Amino acid sequence: MTKRINISRRSFLRTLAGTLAITGSPFFIGTSFSQSKSPASSRIRIGVIGYGKRARPLMNSALKQPDTQIVAISEVVQERLDHGLQTANNFYSDASGKKWDDVRGYIDFREMLGKESLDAVIIATPDHWHSVQCLMAADKKLDIYCEKPLTLNIREGRIISDAVKKHQLVFQTGSQQRSEFGHRFKKAAELIRNGYFGEIKKVYVNVGAPPRPLRSTR
Repeated sequence: MTKRINISRRSFLRTLAGTLAITGSPFFIGTSFSQSKSPASSRIRIGVIGYGKRARPLMNSALKQPDTQIVAISEVVQERLDHGLQTANNFYSDASGKKWDDVRGYIDFREMLGKESLDAVIIATPDHWHSVQCLMAADKKLDIYCEKPLTLNIREGRIISDAVKKHQLVFQTGSQQRSEFGHRFKKAAELIRNGYFGEIKKVYVNVGAPPRPLRSTR
């Protein structure tokens, strides 16, 4: 079993979460994986739960962080799982200059949590899975980065919060707009509430383009 990382080292997850929340894309300043002086035994071992549209930039960012290592991916769609494993193993092969196939794949995330020696997880599954997976990861005393929306209701959020406090974990919910544009949202709300835009009669909401077939996202 890998030795648990102390709180000073686990502060990495805050940096990871903040960077992902602000940029929404792979962006790290520092040495590459191949240049890192951190021995394998001291790197933060990360498991990825769910490998869809959001997990890809999240994992790519983690791959480029020299003090971390992606060790396993769980995904129920075999084609996506294969793509994630190929991406991670190819990255480490290129970075280390030798053939790398150590990143392991699982269809069932529970099997990954049970078999792998992890320090943290990135959860990027559909919303209804978040609370279950967060609680199971917390029970394993793993630090957690979970995509938004975190839960389906307030009670689920409170249960997760209580579990994180109980085990003294590092936890971050990914929310790019709230982190990057939070002050702008607050300013806009103040302007509207104080009547600077007059009477608001209609609000338009855009939630992004529809998903594309898997083969077109490669």
